[in-house]
Order: sequence, then structure tokens, then C-alpha cells
Amino acid sequence: KHHQDPSGLVLTAQAPTAPTLESVGASIASLGMFGVAGFHSDDVAHQALSKFVSCIFKGDVDLRQASPSCGARGSGREGKASTNYQGYVCERVFVELDDGAVRRTLATATNNSMPQPLPADALQHCPDFAAAAFQLRAAVAATGNAYAGILDKLLYGDAACSAPDQCFSGAVRNAESLEHFHFFEPAPSPSAAEHMLAMHSDIGLFLVMSPAELFDRAAAAATGDSKAAGEGKPQRAQDLVVQLADGRIVTPVLPDGALLVMNGEGLMRWMRMPSVEPLHLPYSPLHEVLSSDLSGGVRAWFGRMFMPPHAARLQVEDGSKDNAHASSRPTFAEYQQHTYTLFHDGLGQAASAAGCSPTRRQLVDEGSCGNDKVYCWMSCMSITPNITCSKDEIICANIKNGLLWPENYTTPGRAMPGHCFDCTLMCPAEQLPASASSFCNTNLGATTMWMTGFQFTTGNEDAPCVVYLFPEWVLDSAGKFAGACIGTFLLGVVVGMLGWVRNRLKDGWVAEGRWEGAYRPQWKVWFADAVLVTIIAVQVCLGYWLMLVAMTYQAELFIMVVLGLACGHLFYRPRPTTAAVGKGGGYELNEPCCAP
Repeated sequence: KHHQDPSGLVLTAQAPTAPTLESVGASIASLGMFGVAGFHSDDVAHQALSKFVSCIFKGDVDLRQASPSCGARGSGREGKASTNYQGYVCERVFVELDDGAVRRTLATATNNSMPQPLPADALQHCPDFAAAAFQLRAAVAATGNAYAGILDKLLYGDAACSAPDQCFSGAVRNAESLEHFHFFEPAPSPSAAEHMLAMHSDIGLFLVMSPAELFDRAAAAATGDSKAAGEGKPQRAQDLVVQLADGRIVTPVLPDGALLVMNGEGLMRWMRMPSVEPLHLPYSPLHEVLSSDLSGGVRAWFGRMFMPPHAARLQVEDGSKDNAHASSRPTFAEYQQHTYTLFHDGLGQAASAAGCSPTRRQLVDEGSCGNDKVYCWMSCMSITPNITCSKDEIICANIKNGLLWPENYTTPGRAMPGHCFDCTLMCPAEQLPASASSFCNTNLGATTMWMTGFQFTTGNEDAPCVVYLFPEWVLDSAGKFAGACIGTFLLGVVVGMLGWVRNRLKDGWVAEGRWEGAYRPQWKVWFADAVLVTIIAVQVCLGYWLMLVAMTYQAELFIMVVLGLACGHLFYRPRPTTAAVGKGGGYELNEPCCAP
């Protein structure tokens, strides 16, 4: 049952005293969140959100298509638009949520404490919104800096930032933060879903957000006064629900002018663990956005997610507090890249739970890509050097048929677009250069495994090239592919031959009595052991190589694996030894994969 949380802590922005530290510590341990008020005489969040909605109603900030200052208007594309402005990047993106509601986003960021500007059209046509957004972003930044200092004191003590790159204050100053103005419109048709966003937690250190507000579209349209949408007392959405540490599901209630601070999974996963168990251990709550009855109106929200530093290393895995061998743990940047790659390869369900519990997080969405990436096929794809157009012109399209993702892959009634295994980033105004090979398509990234089962090269000239064992060995020509087939066959033969050689050597040495206790000289025993171990190691290595070749699902290579192993057994199969009983000889069975 959802109920309001009467114990939610609301603080006034000020230098934290000892009682304040104690109150915040108790709040973040039991609730995982708290409210902050007192930044300004006006409600800066309401002022910014109302002017944001007003600008959209007037058409001064177009979140469906990019404006002339932030992408090409009239392109007819939906999904994502972005532009460079004075060396920075702004983005306008949208997505269909679980209940069918459409969320459109004006996304920006703060890097190394330097806030990136809003889109040029917002600055030019909506100066009131730009000014209000400046005040709101400043209040959120001050809140984040203050909370980082409190976390340092609570978890690390007075000497928290003796190593600035390992404390929360340093992370907030130097890491990237993602800032989103969200604009929600109701679903075009009723949906059975009870939520816009299912229960989840975020990968950031913490999130500072405004309460979501509802605005009346009809009032503004009827009066012709765009400001009518934001006049009067804010109408809070009250659709955010949070699971507390004790299991209760509550609705946070904040006074006017307050901001909500909520812990993310990254707070305890990517920052160094305290040397002494703290009195209050921060809790990262699950939260959900319920379906709102917008009644023809719209919903608006602003939030800033403070991310861990790229160099931060994973500190704790689920169920373990062992931080030994920390240098071998992945960095946050490596984890992000690994996760994006899995989602791109259609293996999102296999994404590591490092950093978040498996069912708790949203790993990547349309607003979480960095400046050097573009959201394409449910992942953030890097902008490669061969893409010559600016970021605002890049599209996500199928290399084979030119269909755009997500608009051409959206099925009515489904919140998420379908898979596009051949989608990549490209420039719309240019034809992709011809493939450097007629054997496979070199414009696509080379693949290590076909995701749709066995595939022959014939008839798949437009498919990606296959990687053979090593990144540099790309089979992008018929000659290279033929060489790989011959090499694979010979590897299988060699595996069998090594088994035959090993058994012959062992038979001879057993006949000599080399492993009997009285045998001399002793160095010959050690030499025999070293030779056998070396042969076994080479057999194991080649066996695993053959396994990896078979796992490419390239049909011709798989056939060569089978034929090579079969012929190796036929021509070099081990034979029973003639050693005397009790000498240690005998027939050894050789398994082709993976250990002999």
C-alpha cells in the first residue's frame, strides 16, 4: 500500500552542524533520501519547470524535432537530436515509457564543475526559461557539493579528501553529471501498465531532483497565454514511490521550494569503503514512477545525476565485502563500456550486476550517453573517425536497408523498439563509402560470433567480417577466409598428433623405468615431466582455440574444426602401450576439447 512518508527529513541549505550531520546520516541510512530547502525566496524548481513548459507550448523549444540552432528542423526524424554550441553539446531526445506515455528530454551535463549551456534556441527564444534554469541548476549544484561534503564527513572523517580523487567532494567536482529536463505527455491510448517507470535504482552516486509538476495544456491553449500553464501554486504529481530500507513503500512529500536528494547504487559500489564501519551506512532506495492521470495536461521534472569518476574501481560485489586485489576490479568507465556493448549485442540480460543489483537498475537510456557517443539501438555508440558529419546530423540506421532506429522498429502497443543487429551510426546526407571488400561489409564492425545461428559466407556479402581469434585477424577477403579454413583444419590435426606424440614418448620413458625411484640421473626424470607438461599445455591451448573458432557460428569454420579433429584422431590416434604391467603405461584417451 502506498502512503505518504511522515518522517521524511527536510533540511534548510546551510553549513552542516553536528546535529545536521546526525540527522542527514540517520535519514540516508533509513530512507536513502532527504529534502533540501531555503535556497531562494522563490520556488526555483517551479519557476524553471513552468517556463520550460511555457516555451514548449509556444514552440520556442521543440523537443520533437531539433530547432535550427540545435539540429535540422523539418528532418522528420524522431528519437534524438543534438548539436554543438560553443564547443559543447546539447541533446533533445524522447522515448515511449511502459504505460505508453511519451517522455521528451532536453539533456545537458556538467563536466569538471563546468555546466554545459542549454540549447541555443532556448537561450535565444526563451531567455526567461534560461535564467530560471540557471538558478535551478545552481541550486542543484550547491546541493550536490554540500551533500558530497557531508558524505565525506560521515564516511571518512575529517581527513576525507587527503586523496582528492578518492572522496565524494573530489568526485562531484571532477566527474561528469547528467542533467535532464523531462516533459511527459499522456499515452495516445489507454494502457494496462500501472507505472511509467518500473521499480529500479540508478547507477550514479546520487540524484538531486525537483518534485514533478503537472501543467494544464488546455488552459494555455484556450487563453492563448502560454504563461497560464505555470501560474499559481505548483500542482505536484505525487507519482514517485520509494521503497525504504525497512521494506515500506512511501510517497515522498516535500514543501514548496524543496529539492529531493536520493542515493544511487554507485554511492557504495564505486567509492572507496570507509576504513571504520560508519555509524550510518547509506541506503540506496528502489523507486518507481506510477502512471499519472494527466487529464490532457503534461508533466515536467528536472534532475541531475552525479556519476562516479571514470577511474573509480568497483568496491563491493553483491554478498561480499572483500576488497582484495582492488587493482584487478573494473573501473566505472570499463563497466559502462562493457554494459553498453552487451546491450548493443542483444545481451542486456547478461549485463554484470557490478555496480547495481541485476533487476534494480536502468543501465543506459537515451539521455545517458557522453559527448563522444550517440544513442543507437539501446546503447551508446562511439562516434568513429570515419563519421564526417557533426553530431547533430548523425542518425542510427540499418546498414543493409537504410531503416532508421527507433522509428522504423517500433511496434504499436510496445514501449520499446525492436532489435536492429545491423544498425550503426552514419551521416544522412552522405552515402556510406563502398565496402573495402566484396567478400564482407567492412563498413560494419567485425563480429566474433553470429547472434542468429550458423551462417555461410555465400549470400552474406553485406554481413560483417568475421574476427579469427585475434582482433587483427579479420577475415575480410576470400583468400584470408580460405587460409583460416585450412589453418583450422590443421589445428585439429595437430591436436591429435600431439596426443600421439605424447603417448609415444610416455611409452618409451615408462619402458626405461624413468619414473621408478632408483632411476638415475634425476634430471632426465625432470626433463620428461617438463616435456609432457608442455605438450599437454599446447594441446589445451589449441583445443580452446578450436572451441572459440567453432563458437563464431561460421559454418565453414565449424566444419573444418570437426574434420581436423576427426582426421587427427584417424591418422595419429594413440595406441595401447607395450609397457610391462605395473610400469605406469597404458592407453590415454584424448578429448579434442578442451583438456586432453
